[in-house]
Amino acid sequence: MPKRNNNEWLMQMKHNLKCLEDFTYQYDAGKIEYAIEMSAKLRILLENKSKEGSLLNNFCSVFSFNLPDFLDYSIFNTHIPNEMTTKFVRCNLCGYKFIHDTTNNSRNEYLYPIPIFKLAKVTNLEYRFKSYKTWWERTTAISLGEIDINNKILHRREIVRLICDKNGGTHVDPNLSKALTLLLRNEDNPVKTEFNGILYSAKLDDILYATIRQISYETLKTLKPLVHKIESQYTCNN
Repeated sequence: MPKRNNNEWLMQMKHNLKCLEDFTYQYDAGKIEYAIEMSAKLRILLENKSKEGSLLNNFCSVFSFNLPDFLDYSIFNTHIPNEMTTKFVRCNLCGYKFIHDTTNNSRNEYLYPIPIFKLAKVTNLEYRFKSYKTWWERTTAISLGEIDINNKILHRREIVRLICDKNGGTHVDPNLSKALTLLLRNEDNPVKTEFNGILYSAKLDDILYATIRQISYETLKTLKPLVHKIESQYTCNN
């Protein structure tokens, strides 16, 4: 069976990164549903479960590079303190801003999830780099708190797969997982804060999308320079 040549691998990587970047522009323009499209590209690029491997894994193998360390903006290094015992949902890749919604002749105040890279300068958050597996599979992205379900700690990998496999990235599953149900339907306990006598609650259904946007940011910042380096070397050698 014919195999892809090096140039075809390079074109595939550049195409998928370009699509991912285009989707981030749509998200940043207010079309947050494009996080669903991002999840599909992230799964292609990063998910290494199938026997064919991820695009990244194949790409690095073909060009004889080790998997890169990934840019990591998580608030807490690996685990959120007391992540299994707190009573509300906490996110390691999101911040919040105050929103006053006066649509539909009503007034609602809530904390709107913001990808953490957009708040990094304000919060003086420092970035770091982590090995692929630690970044992808071992760093908490969202903690659902002390609720009695399995998989109440979601890593980047689980977030991408939940959206991609079950909520429209590549497949719409008739059955929602418990974690996805709690977040999409705002049925878990959100973070709350009082400001000027007004109680604000985090908007849980958008936490997943803001997290996908943050993962996309870190992925692009990690892989675009790598691809540029490999492309430059490949061009020189050919």
